[in-house]
Amino acid sequence: MEFKSHLINLIMVAPINVKVMFLSPINSIDFSDRKSMTKFLQNVINNQYSKNINE
Repeated sequence: MEFKSHLINLIMVAPINVKVMFLSPINSIDFSDRKSMTKFLQNVINNQYSKNINE
């Protein structure tokens, strides 16, 4: 099943509230490799999620 059909099924079950957040952009040249960039981004996302989950 594709994402679109999953989304439609989810919407049909019950109303949902969604909050979309855009974080600060980064430049890949600031990282030595993709693993360090991934670790950084994971921390940024986890920190933001933790702040919002407690609201």
